[in-house]
Amino acid sequence: MTEIAGIDMEEAILLAEYAAIDLNDLDFDVARHAEGLRAFGRLALEPISIKPALRARDLALVRFPESKFLIGITDNAAQQEQAEQEKGSVGFAVIHTPREANRATEEAETVRHEVERYFLRHFPGRTLPAPPSATTAASTSPNSPLVFITLFPA
Repeated sequence: MTEIAGIDMEEAILLAEYAAIDLNDLDFDVARHAEGLRAFGRLALEPISIKPALRARDLALVRFPESKFLIGITDNAAQQEQAEQEKGSVGFAVIHTPREANRATEEAETVRHEVERYFLRHFPGRTLPAPPSATTAASTSPNSPLVFITLFPA
């Protein structure tokens, strides 16, 4: 692997991809998540997963700091939120809506996996396993799959 200034080329390419991500539309102080951004880089999270991971991190660490949570996929956010509230959820948010309709299911599954991978590594005791129905998008639905986080009291 070729290195430049102590950074291997693969890491340099990833950092350049992260730098190109516009975080200005996030509705929270991204500076509070500098350590998370460094962790995303160390884990080499897919660039498409950075904003959803930051959204989830803000909810799990800032707004609901003692919560347990899971990351899932749904094709009906309102129905999913209601179902999660019935299970005791204290917070619910859609963290990612796929951009490309022709690969929406693949994109949603990638984002869910990457965000969950970060949390399982850094917050294993707080990350709940998603039930199988919440880990893959319903292939028969005409709706686009959405990636969500739901939070529960600790």
